[in-house]
Amino acid sequence: ERDTTGSMFLPSGIAIPHARVAEVNDIVLAMGVSKVPVQDTNEQNGLMARVFCIFLSPIHDKELGKHLKLLARISALFSDIDFIEEIGSLEGSKAIFEALQKHERELDEE
Repeated sequence: ERDTTGSMFLPSGIAIPHARVAEVNDIVLAMGVSKVPVQDTNEQNGLMARVFCIFLSPIHDKELGKHLKLLARISALFSDIDFIEEIGSLEGSKAIFEALQKHERELDEE
């Protein structure tokens, strides 16, 4: 249902499918990285993504702020196309996680 309201692909090369659902009590997030860019099939906008951050959050009104903050944080982390390319070239979840942590620290220092 959420997917029909508009593209969740960003021009930087990341897709952030997200929804608020009754079936979870806290935010659940999964991240995937594709070696080959994946085209947005819902739009004719030509957007492609290599990084996918998929998350679900509770529908409780008090949780909306957390949902929006996470969405903003993911957008900020992956606003740099070069960083997305770097993540796409790494092998294994440990290397990707370490690169994410380093990049997040650098953002916090700015």
